[in-house]
Amino acid sequence: MTDAILVLNGGSSSLKFAVFQQQDELHLLVRGSVSSIGHHPRLHVAPSELSREIDRSLGDEPIGIAKAFEAIVSYLEDHALLRRIGTVGHRIVHGGQELTQATLLDERTLDALHRLEPLAPIHQAINLEIVQLAGRLLPEAKQVGCFDTAFHTARPELARLYGLPREMSEQGIVSYGFHGLSYRHIAAKLRERYGDAAICL
Repeated sequence: MTDAILVLNGGSSSLKFAVFQQQDELHLLVRGSVSSIGHHPRLHVAPSELSREIDRSLGDEPIGIAKAFEAIVSYLEDHALLRRIGTVGHRIVHGGQELTQATLLDERTLDALHRLEPLAPIHQAINLEIVQLAGRLLPEAKQVGCFDTAFHTARPELARLYGLPREMSEQGIVSYGFHGLSYRHIAAKLRERYGDAAICL
């Protein structure tokens, strides 16, 4: 039964995760993180119907994103969640000018995302390493990317241009905007609470 979605959000110092069951609406099963991966890594899992709260050390030595992923996989296996995952959703910092909505991550798309690494050298590489790790672990699962830059693509062209020669802008050196997934969530919550008045807030 592959009725669950694993969501992964990797950064320079942490790897956050959540698992949702696909019903009429998404139902959160569990969420947590591996934090402080460059110092004293810890696994934290919030209390849920599936698990008590967990907050434990993963050792005194720094770990990479692959070891953080392994810690999460071990937890999911221990709680019989891994075999239920049919889709993996990834927060990816940079989608460039073309990837402006949630997108299935295939070979062509991943090649395009790797070419964007110079524009977000730390986070983009980490995000794509996580996609690779998840693809190896769950080869039958769909891998879907959601992009922080996508929220900002509706801005007018003038707002995206720097005071640089036009040929540089044409090569992709423009203002993309980041943290778009957070902004989208905040905007949705404001509209939910205030309705059309949220546009003026």
